[in-house]
This record gives sequence, structure tokens and C-alpha cells, in this order.
Amino acid sequence: MSVLVVRDEATARAAVRQVKAEGADFVKVYSRLGPTAYRAILDEARRQGLTVAGHAPDQVSIPAVTAAGQRSIEHIHAVALSVSSQEAEVRRQLRAISLRTGDYNGSFRQLHPIEWLAARTFSSDRAADVLGRLRHRNTRVTPTLVMHRVLDMPDYTAPDPATLKYLREDSLGTFDYVLENLYKANRPAEEIARQRQMWDYRQRFVRELLAHDVPILAGTDTGTPYSVQGFTLHDELELLVGAGAPPQQALKAATVEPARFLGLGDVLGSVEPRRIADLVVLDADPLNDIRNTRRIHSVVTRGRVISPQARRRMLADVETAVRNPASAAAIAPSGCCGMGR
Repeated sequence: MSVLVVRDEATARAAVRQVKAEGADFVKVYSRLGPTAYRAILDEARRQGLTVAGHAPDQVSIPAVTAAGQRSIEHIHAVALSVSSQEAEVRRQLRAISLRTGDYNGSFRQLHPIEWLAARTFSSDRAADVLGRLRHRNTRVTPTLVMHRVLDMPDYTAPDPATLKYLREDSLGTFDYVLENLYKANRPAEEIARQRQMWDYRQRFVRELLAHDVPILAGTDTGTPYSVQGFTLHDELELLVGAGAPPQQALKAATVEPARFLGLGDVLGSVEPRRIADLVVLDADPLNDIRNTRRIHSVVTRGRVISPQARRRMLADVETAVRNPASAAAIAPSGCCGMGR
């Protein structure tokens, strides 16, 4: 995934036209985008027939983001920053962040105290206003709790033994490096304790989103240390339920809502006559226990049944490819869409 850096209206509009020519389905924006370039991207995207999703820029309020037509906001932190009774001070501190290219550890170290300020000054009135605007404009929020859990508590992050066999050795090495040098480095004990409390706050904030009927999408942020595509979605569903989402709502966040978000709600997202047959057959009811989404019996994709035996063969092929990358040529690569800060 390549990232285009824009600094003014002209380069912002040129970037939108470039990705349109390259066949992009939408434009993704990031946190450090300035307000002038941001407005230009939204306007040019409309002209080019593209939608805009991604982070909410640090210098743009959530009401301005949703009013501009951005269709989704990835991660919780930007929305949480907008419901502080001291939002003006929060925004001032965000503007003061200074970074060198690639200085991700510096980004986290400077952002943490600002998030802590916003959490301590949470305003119910501000939440009702901001979250009500998201609901009114049907702007989706993707909490990515699996990502926030790692970033908030990197000292308690380790690969899942059940999925470790699906990660290549070089991927594990990269994840180890990221944890040690980007997330864990230079943190005093007080900051570590505060970030653990921030993890609790993020879960409470999901309950705020649910209480205000903000539409939720289930996302996992590919690239988060030790996450394995596909498997991590089940972790996200479990975390959403743990944060207060009824199992049915968590399931909708991974089925009905994404279909609607993509404009495919009339053909995908639910099991009904004359809809595309994309579904998972489970051995137990996830409404009784969301962890039952992992108890997969069969998969139906575009009307084709993948039996339990076929699934086992596919997973065995992936495991073989991990141990012997030269054998991976026969396995189609999986796509990814990074959602990092």
C-alpha cells in the first residue's frame, strides 16, 4: 500500500486524480492531513465520483468531517478527542505535535497525553452532539479494538499459539521490532499505567457509540502486530461484545453494515432469497456465545460450498506456504487494507 503526501490544495487534487486513474475505489485520508488539503480531497473526490474514508484529520473536528461527506472514520481515538469539554485545548495540542518522517514512536508518545486529557474531560453533552451528527449523517465508525488493545497494552501482547503457524518468520520478526521500538520504547511506568486505563476507556467509548446508535463496522487493522487476516475478525467480534455490543449487533457490524456501506445492501449482508450466497455455516449459535463464530463447519461463497475437508486443505496449504515460501506461488495472495495511524 503506497501513501501519497499532500501539503496544499493543488497536490491534494492531483493525488485524487492520480488514484482515480490507477483504479482506486475510494480515497483514504490520514490523521496529519491539513484542513485545506482535506477539503480539497473531499471536493475533488466528489468531482471524480469517488468516496472518502479513513482517519479523521487531527485539525478537523468530527462534525466537520461528517458534514464534508467522509463516509467512515477508522479507529476510536479521533472521535473520542472530539467529545472533550476542553476540545479547543485538545486541538491546540494536536497542532503542536512535531514529527520527523517515520518517527512513529514520537507520534504515539506525543499523542498519549492528549488522549489522556480528552478521556479525563469527557463530556456527555459533547458526546450527544457529536455522536448524534454521526448517526444523522450515517457516518460509520470502525472501532478496531484489536488494534487499540495492542497499542494500549503492548507489554501484554503476544502471538496466539493457535494462529502462529500462519505467520512467516520474517513477519514475526517485523512484529517483534514494531512492538519493542515503536510501541514500548521510552515509556515510563506512569505512561504504561495510563495506557492500560485508556484501554478501559476505549471500551466504554464503544458503549457510547452504541448508545447513540452510531453505525459500527467490524475492522481489524491489517498490520497490527501478530494479527492474522480472517482469524482476527473473530477477536474483534469478541471484543465488541465484551465492550457492550449485543452479539446480534456485533454480527451485523461484520455483515449487514459493511454491505450497506458498500452500496450492496440489496444483494449481500443477510441470508434471504435472491441474495448472493456468501455465508458461513456454524456448529453453534453465536447469539448464545459470540466465540461460536470460530466454530465454522462450512463456507458458502458466491454459491460455491467449501466443505470442512476443503477448508482443512486450504489452511494446510497456507501453513505449508509459511514454512516453504517457494510453494506459495500456487496460492493466490490475500488482499489487505492497512488502517494504521
